[in-house]
Amino acid sequence: MTIKLNDYMPQIEDLVERTLDEDLSSGDATTDPLIPPHTHGRASFIAKATGVLAGVEIARLAFLKIDPFLRFITLVAHFSQTVLSLP
Repeated sequence: MTIKLNDYMPQIEDLVERTLDEDLSSGDATTDPLIPPHTHGRASFIAKATGVLAGVEIARLAFLKIDPFLRFITLVAHFSQTVLSLP
């Protein structure tokens, strides 16, 4: 049986919105005093072990709900095998 993410998108969007509302409604006790508003940054997700990548589209959805102008670049396809390659 193949599960298609789009079949569950309304439920996923609702869950992401409710989760973000709960987490961000009162601010973040660590981030707020340390990082000024409107600060720009860059982040990467790095595999520490070989495995299968899952949840990329849900992560994209969550980040874009926070900042719709965010640039989210996926270098590895969803459900693809990741290969650990550290120096």
